[in-house]
Amino acid sequence: MGFENNIGKYRLGQTIGEGTFAKVKLAVDTTNGSKVAVKIIDKQMVVESNLKYQANLPNTSFTL
Repeated sequence: MGFENNIGKYRLGQTIGEGTFAKVKLAVDTTNGSKVAVKIIDKQMVVESNLKYQANLPNTSFTL
């Protein structure tokens, strides 16, 4: 599957989607092997576009 990086308990794989502010990568939870999608948001783009107060996404964590 070609895993590249780890973020927390997830091993990131290939990019499965991409937009203006984010990429979506296929990942595997290393604790149970389940496949998940992980959205990686470009913080600089969000701050520059003044969107940090408009983002209201469930199950997300922002560190700005």
